[in-house]
Amino acid sequence: MTEPPQPDALPPLGAAPAPVSGGQTAAAVVFLVLVAGVLALYRTAERPLFTAHEARAARCARHMLRSESWPAEAPSPWLVPQFSPDAPPGVNYQKPPLYYWAVAAASAAGGEVTRLTVRLPSAVSFILLVVIVYFLGRAVVSHRTGLAAALVFASTPKVLWWSRAAVLDPMLTACIAGSLLFFIRAHLAGAAARPLSRRPKVDENGEGDSPDERPATYHRRLDGASDGADGVGALADEPPVAPGASAAGAETRRARVSHAPSGTWQIYLFWALAGLGTLVKATALVVPLLAVGLYLLARLPAEGWRRPLARLRPVTGPLVLLLVAAPWHVAAHVATDGAFSRIYWGVHVFGRATGTSVFEETTSWWYYLPAMARDLFPWIVFLPGALVQVWRRSSRAYRGRLLFPFVWLVGSLVFFSAVSFRKDEYLLVAYPAAAVLIGYFLDYYVEAQHVDARLRKWVVTAFVIVAVTTVAVAGGLLALGLWPAAREALLEVLHNRTDRAVVSAVADLMAGRAWMAVLLAAPMMVGAVAAVVLVLRRQAAGAVALTVCTTLLAFVLFVETIVPVLGRVRGLADFADAVQAEAVRRGPETRIFLAVGECHELSFILDERAEGLRAHPEPIDFLRKELAAGRSWLVVTDLRTHLEPVDLWGGEEGCGRGWFEVADVQVWQEGRWQDLPGEWRVVAETPDGHRRPMVCAAPVTEAP
Repeated sequence: MTEPPQPDALPPLGAAPAPVSGGQTAAAVVFLVLVAGVLALYRTAERPLFTAHEARAARCARHMLRSESWPAEAPSPWLVPQFSPDAPPGVNYQKPPLYYWAVAAASAAGGEVTRLTVRLPSAVSFILLVVIVYFLGRAVVSHRTGLAAALVFASTPKVLWWSRAAVLDPMLTACIAGSLLFFIRAHLAGAAARPLSRRPKVDENGEGDSPDERPATYHRRLDGASDGADGVGALADEPPVAPGASAAGAETRRARVSHAPSGTWQIYLFWALAGLGTLVKATALVVPLLAVGLYLLARLPAEGWRRPLARLRPVTGPLVLLLVAAPWHVAAHVATDGAFSRIYWGVHVFGRATGTSVFEETTSWWYYLPAMARDLFPWIVFLPGALVQVWRRSSRAYRGRLLFPFVWLVGSLVFFSAVSFRKDEYLLVAYPAAAVLIGYFLDYYVEAQHVDARLRKWVVTAFVIVAVTTVAVAGGLLALGLWPAAREALLEVLHNRTDRAVVSAVADLMAGRAWMAVLLAAPMMVGAVAAVVLVLRRQAAGAVALTVCTTLLAFVLFVETIVPVLGRVRGLADFADAVQAEAVRRGPETRIFLAVGECHELSFILDERAEGLRAHPEPIDFLRKELAAGRSWLVVTDLRTHLEPVDLWGGEEGCGRGWFEVADVQVWQEGRWQDLPGEWRVVAETPDGHRRPMVCAAPVTEAP
């Protein structure tokens, strides 16, 4: 009587995955595209522009659409994306053009850049990423692992947030993940097609002389099958033979892989997509080559170096990359007399990496560890187990393949932790690899849950952690709304102006609305508790599916309730509309002077009426001359704390939030705040609690 397999001797999940038909693949892709499309586009156009880069992308694309009015002496906005024709090179020459080209193309049909079209490239990149993750999981392990990985990636809230914003990183990640998908497919095809040079040495336990050369005998013995057609001589990268498979089937498989395509065209696509990624960010040069280099190094004992290196096309491959990337970079260098290269490569790439160019407050080397815990929630609780699972005996037959997402994730984490400048979204390029590892781990557990007791305990603990975390989030939201002391305590430890504004706005939203805090946290909280019950009942597939659904439901509720609040404290659309309306009321000749630092949102919304400090670095002298000449101006400046509201019409209730009597509206000039000439009054202001309080002032003599 055959004994049941031990936990560490389980056959790997999908040891002999059933062939996936074209119909199944098409159905999976259509399903993933529909899910990802709904998540990326749902109410995306309703949110105002949040960040400076969203507005920068919108304005650069607008200049492309209006290139006929662009100054002839400046480089074409189609060639070099530029924020403004009168801005200095340090402001204009910051990023390559691919994302801005995509925004302009999406906006061309309507003739104008909108909130939807400026975010559409990110949304499309997210949809492509979900499909790419599916094919990555399928190439490394199986169809089911690919589906699990794609759903994990699609249901990660922070990834969803980035996919709904006009930032470059989703497009960059799509280029990098696509290039690495073609590499691993080409590498595995080349390994399967190579001739058998030797038969692996096998001991009496059925173990080969390398981690990936375990013969099919091992898997067959687990089910008590006969040892005929033992499959000895299986290729290092060939998927293991199924328990009970026939000798004829094994020979058929060997004949098929011996005639497998070499994958040359896929290797060239690897190089081409890496080159295309450099038109988004320079990171596309680093991550693919780092991941491939580490993977080939890890596979050196099993595969050697000659054949893998030859399959990489080390001469013609880089030429393909240069053919894609170099023409634009050379053209931009020539068109700007080298200014773009000096600023982009010297300041934004190497300066940020080495710390010689300081843009924001520096962070610690361990910055990405808590960032990953937040950004990959709830799936982060499974990542440690997924990393360990690669090295367990039960995953041995797939280890050679799983090493690829493993080194991709770990190598990216180490690299971005080592550079000087760190931001949350930079690590997005590693999250497809994390999704593949987590997808394999969960898919393996669905098969192993009945026999792998140790793993079951760990998975139950992971779901308990998710449940406890969601309960803590619900308690925190309740505390913010019900206890002012909790709100003040949290604000004291927050130093970032945006974080303080967001916390205050969420606390105001929750005040007196305990039901809303429960509503926001309930889906994931109830889902995690139910998932624990399902795992204990050995229904792991249901637990994973429930977690995906409840996480997506929680994100939809977040979009419905919290995002509008964030729009009020982070967006400037309402304030800009009020300024625009005041300018229109005063007449078509009225101009708007933006006496503020970098504020791309206002520059984009106010468009042609606005001028800023870049054009007139000494605003007081400029405005004095303009007003003396009788020209009409409004001035937008950051709110000074000494400005106090005054009722102009008498009475204690007065006009509410209308006009303010101030004699010393100030602007920043020559390193200090200085009074504007004459007497001014405030005609518009940002809402209370906004992350950047600003006012729009007009000369008193022009007020009605």
